Amino acid sequence: MPDHIDHPVHYTQGIECIDYIQSHKMNYLEGNIIKYVTRYKFKGGVDDLRKAEWYLKKLMQSIAVPKNDWNVDCAKPLTMEDPVADFMKDMELERKLEWARESNEALKECHKDYCDNYIKPHFPSVKF
Repeated sequence: MPDHIDHPVHYTQGIECIDYIQSHKMNYLEGNIIKYVTRYKFKGGVDDLRKAEWYLKKLMQSIAVPKNDWNVDCAKPLTMEDPVADFMKDMELERKLEWARESNEALKECHKDYCDNYIKPHFPSVKF
């Protein structure tokens, strides 16, 4: 009979996941990445891979602090008080950044159209 508490099947394919994490002295983020990637075929499927990706993004933010175009610090400390709320805030930020990228592309296209259809025909000596 399988032991669902101490040795669940989704963590015991070869070396146990926890033994691997501990033997490599992994932190919380690293351990969760390994955990979700290890068990996705046996337990959570694509949702586990999404969770691993979420923890991987947090890990990358903690290693390198990226700066956006406005020179605002994009990384924030990981708090485990409410990881769902943190995740939702991150998703809202991603949505706003995507909107800004799309708006920037539309503005570039408008500027190019203005230059091509107004500036160049009326001021041919202007170099772009």
